[in-house]
Amino acid sequence: MLRKNLPHIILPDPPEKYKYINPIKSPNDGQQTPQRDRKTHAEHLIQSFDKAWQIARDDQVVYHTTRNGVYLEFRSSPGYELITKSLEDLRTKKVRLCNVRKRNLPKEVDKETKPVIYATVYISNDSREFFLKKLNDYAEKDHSTGTPKNLKVVNSISDILNASLIKSFWVSEEHLIPDESPQWCEVWLRVDSDTKEEIENVINIFDDLLAVQDVTSKPGYLLFPERVVKLVHVNGKQLETLTRYCDYIAEYRIAKDTTSFWVGMQTREQTEWVENLTERLQINKESLVSICLLDTGVNYGHPLLAPVFDQSDCHSCNVLWGVYDHDKHGTLMAGILVYGNLDEQLSSSGRVFINHKIESVKILPPKGENSIELWGLITSQGVSLPIIKAPERMRIYCMVTIHPPKKI
Repeated sequence: MLRKNLPHIILPDPPEKYKYINPIKSPNDGQQTPQRDRKTHAEHLIQSFDKAWQIARDDQVVYHTTRNGVYLEFRSSPGYELITKSLEDLRTKKVRLCNVRKRNLPKEVDKETKPVIYATVYISNDSREFFLKKLNDYAEKDHSTGTPKNLKVVNSISDILNASLIKSFWVSEEHLIPDESPQWCEVWLRVDSDTKEEIENVINIFDDLLAVQDVTSKPGYLLFPERVVKLVHVNGKQLETLTRYCDYIAEYRIAKDTTSFWVGMQTREQTEWVENLTERLQINKESLVSICLLDTGVNYGHPLLAPVFDQSDCHSCNVLWGVYDHDKHGTLMAGILVYGNLDEQLSSSGRVFINHKIESVKILPPKGENSIELWGLITSQGVSLPIIKAPERMRIYCMVTIHPPKKI
């Protein structure tokens, strides 16, 4: 039956019927595990595990480390998922998943460049049998249905290796890994519980290691569920040392630059950077795609916005309000819609391509606020004004202004 309250939805064709398909069983290359020869695959993984474990233990002997476990890396086959939820022991918390990464193999290795999933796992010295039991059960035991035990998780594993001291923990882009020159990096430490005692214990152990290795760090830390983040100033060799001597490493990331570098500049320096960016802009003036911002207006004369904005694309729901930004919010939003991450654009040296137009509609008054009864009408006007001016454009509307709910 046609819904009378939805006149804008028109279905001219009669409905078609299809049989129900269970989405869990639907084919999906990204979710399937490869077909394996059970005996051959089990032998390969057991040998790989034993070899990786021995290499990790030998490394501890050579460097006289006092770590209580090893880090191993599990890999998927190209184009297939790795079932990571079965790679840790949440009961004893002696086998923990540190991180999961997706990387494309080099073209000389895989011409189709299908992604490979990598998982780095910490295994305590007394939990070696956790994985060997899974592998042996896969090789020798069946469920009542006749399928091998641990079939999905074991078939999803292509190889098991000793974890690399940096790459197996580096989740940022690999070209950002520090070389001989130290850089600020985030060290994400694993904590087995969010209790104050556990967090302080991990932080104290790590701070002691930093002191011994003479590594500079920022005071304090950030706390996330099962993770503590410290900022350290390290080169590549120092990162390797931290991995080699610490049981709690989960991830390494390059520290994100803050805006303090830019806002702390003198006006003359800021102007030079802005001029450099605007000279590198390549704007598609013929584009029929537009992002329409419904906000506090835009100061389209701003040096970073002037090359992109056409004054005729700035509107207002009330001519008495004008089109300029009285609050700065609309102008700041416009900058995001044009450049995305402005820090990356300013820091780069290549061309910056702008393939869309920007339109602004001022929907908020310079003083006071709109009557709640007019919110719908003003929003509707804001949507219509740019369409009247340029009906041929394809639009994406952006309205990030919010207001606490009120009763009318």
